[in-house]
Amino acid sequence: MKKVLGCLIAIITVCIASITVQAAKPKITVSNTTAEQSQMVYLTVKLSDCAKADTLGISFKYDSSVLKKIASDCSWKEKGVLQDFDVAKDNGVWATNKVKDLNGKICTLAFRVKADAPAGDTDVICKLVVKKGEKEIGTYKAEGTVTVKGDVLDNDKQEEDDEHENPEVIKPGSPDNENNSSSLNSSENFNKEETSKPVVSGKVETNKKPEVSKDKEHQNMSIDSEEQQETTGEIKEEVTEHQHTDACDHSEDEMEKTEKSKIGDIIWLVCAVIASAGIIVLITKRMNREKK
Repeated sequence: MKKVLGCLIAIITVCIASITVQAAKPKITVSNTTAEQSQMVYLTVKLSDCAKADTLGISFKYDSSVLKKIASDCSWKEKGVLQDFDVAKDNGVWATNKVKDLNGKICTLAFRVKADAPAGDTDVICKLVVKKGEKEIGTYKAEGTVTVKGDVLDNDKQEEDDEHENPEVIKPGSPDNENNSSSLNSSENFNKEETSKPVVSGKVETNKKPEVSKDKEHQNMSIDSEEQQETTGEIKEEVTEHQHTDACDHSEDEMEKTEKSKIGDIIWLVCAVIASAGIIVLITKRMNREKK
């Protein structure tokens, strides 16, 4: 009976250890962001479910044709005896004299979107090494996404500028084109009639009304161009607020899932302990009966 009891205790210990390991699996996450050309972007790196440590080393890869690292704006959250980001290389290091819990936000990476960066998504891949003294606790990888926008809006703005500079060039099929064609025809007919008239004292009478109408059309188109630019600015602000809200909602959902997973693991652990205690009590009672 003692051998059976020992085997049961060993099995229960292994089960509890495996549940504990599954519940605490270290990992890192890198935030996502959206920006336009020439703007600064900041990516937050977080560590979770990791044992206490005293040394961190981070390295990252990115598309240098889209992003430019700004080492002076990169920063570690916690203060340490060593906290630095290399200016020439894409890495950083942090260390302290005392082992401590480093879970949560550990650092912020800073980049500037290049002025000629194309629109679309570009990834920043991070690798974090965690150490306790000379012993390496683990190496973890994750990536964040930077969404560059602006090409579509820039094309629309260029078309508006072209129309503003050349008000006489109007797209075919538009009402303005029909009005202009009719006014041009009437102008040509009027000029023909004027040239057919005899010249008096070496002077030809001219009609200046079409020039006045062109000035009015130019002013109207300038006003329309300013209104369209204001509308475009409002749309950009609404899109930025919406994406920021989506990013916050996404991070909150991940935190809720992580908390639910931890609670489920704790419940399984408690159930296993209770079941083990019950089995041990039954075996003990049975052994006492056999002795009697």
